[in-house]
Amino acid sequence: MKRIAAFAVILLLVRAAPAAAEISQEVIDRAKPAVVALYVDEKLQLPAGTGYFISGDGDLLTALHVAKTNQFLWGKLYNGKKIKLEAVDNGGYKDIVLMKTIEDSGARPFHFLRRAARKLTAGDDVAAIGHGGGPWNSIQGSAKDVKNYSYYAGAYTIAYEPTILGGFSGGPLINADGDYVGVNVTSGDPGKVISSDLFRSRAVNLEEIDYFLSESAKRNENRVPVLGMILRNFKARGPAELLEKKGVWVERVAPGSVAERIGIRAGDVIVKIGNRLVGGISDFREIIAGLPASIAAQSDAKTVVLEIMVTYVNPLSSLPGAVIRPEVPIADLMSANKNTPELRPE
Repeated sequence: MKRIAAFAVILLLVRAAPAAAEISQEVIDRAKPAVVALYVDEKLQLPAGTGYFISGDGDLLTALHVAKTNQFLWGKLYNGKKIKLEAVDNGGYKDIVLMKTIEDSGARPFHFLRRAARKLTAGDDVAAIGHGGGPWNSIQGSAKDVKNYSYYAGAYTIAYEPTILGGFSGGPLINADGDYVGVNVTSGDPGKVISSDLFRSRAVNLEEIDYFLSESAKRNENRVPVLGMILRNFKARGPAELLEKKGVWVERVAPGSVAERIGIRAGDVIVKIGNRLVGGISDFREIIAGLPASIAAQSDAKTVVLEIMVTYVNPLSSLPGAVIRPEVPIADLMSANKNTPELRPE
């Protein structure tokens, strides 16, 4: 009788235990082809983290700390093909960046993740996909807070358990439908101790992603080709003393162009030409069209000094860096339209 009673107690305890949260493996496997292993080198030997496609044309989201100051990253697809990516826009102080596929090895159209249609709530099942502990690995968990501000990420995040591995940074957090709800950015908050952080991971949440993509689309409306460069209007978003700093941000430079020859690089911000401040693209065009009279009292001036603010190569960085002042032959700038490869916004 005692043995039967003991068995009954054990059986009761087992039945009373809650079932583990779980997203079906079928859903996770269906999402994996949209997830990309990112590298900082073309030979795919130096891992950077993870990213994921949000469009069939190759738009990819990842964490800014994965891209760091790299204008380009290389990716390995689930099918083994290699791609090359270029930074298009970032969230400034937010740990998120949008990249565009510029070399695809014939892999288009890409498998991509859809934006979640339904709102995530605390207690919902989630899964992270990334390259920590093995390629295209997954970790399943449960959302504990869907609007948790993280100073490390600079954004509102989804806090969920359990913790993820380092290689998951930049990868997707998906819901039970296989749709993305966040960008993984950190496993825990460095500002908290383990006992209070509870080993929770964080992903930039959907509201932050939506706002970032909306603002990025607005900024892209101002992209225009000038002198073999793709330019965008720029306004610094960093410390107070820099907030009024304006200019034109150089998104891309055509190979073989005058801009490339004189040392202008993607990520630079041209803020002054000679004695003229550049307030935006219209100013830049007006100054170039009026050379040399537009920048100097002497109409026979042979050179002009450009004032270039070197930003992080990821575009529209909130933290402008050093300023360089190369001296450039005016003739080069005046002839650039005639003898430079043409670029067009994509």
